[in-house]
Amino acid sequence: MQRSGLLTNGILGRRARAVCVATLVGAAAFVPLSGCATDGRSDAQTEAPETLSPAERLALAWRLADDAERERERGRLLEAADLYRRSVSYSGTIAAVWNNYGKTLYELGDLYNAVEAFKRAAESEPTDPRPFEHIGHIYYEIGWDEPALDYYEKSLSITPTHLRSLRGAVLTADRIGRVADVDLERIRLALLVERDDAYRSYFNRRQSQVKERLKEERAFKNRSG
Repeated sequence: MQRSGLLTNGILGRRARAVCVATLVGAAAFVPLSGCATDGRSDAQTEAPETLSPAERLALAWRLADDAERERERGRLLEAADLYRRSVSYSGTIAAVWNNYGKTLYELGDLYNAVEAFKRAAESEPTDPRPFEHIGHIYYEIGWDEPALDYYEKSLSITPTHLRSLRGAVLTADRIGRVADVDLERIRLALLVERDDAYRSYFNRRQSQVKERLKEERAFKNRSG
């Protein structure tokens, strides 16, 4: 899979400027941010967190994250990463910011800290399957198949039909040569939600392979028993 495969579906959204909204929405890898209306400037970004009230820290975190989005849209990833880092130093509970910080670090090739950021995103929003899927994809890319499969499965335990995690779990199980009933069930689920022709062709082919292997294993056990 290309680096842009599972982590870059969708675009970075602009935040609503009329009201404060802290609910995570959308299915894109980059999560649209929603915060209090600002003029887009980060005039207070040098203030020490301990000198600010909780509400001021949260507002500043959103403002810095908004600035980070603009920097990323300009292709200034290092500057965006620094702004996200400052944002989470003021408030470490905004899952969307951790997710976008992780995505930016991933694009910079800082995989270790990208994984750590996605873990914080998962802690901040435990009902979102995407952070675990992102970690699984990173581990899959570098060939750490067992950890990759573990994180894909964590993602699927939240949302069993999360497509990118189904893709990753099936591909990883295939690469390590695992054949099990759970793999067959995931292929069936994937075929229910997959619309990409190339993936559908792969899933159909893999489904036939898994069925045949399971049939052979059961026949062997029956003969041995």
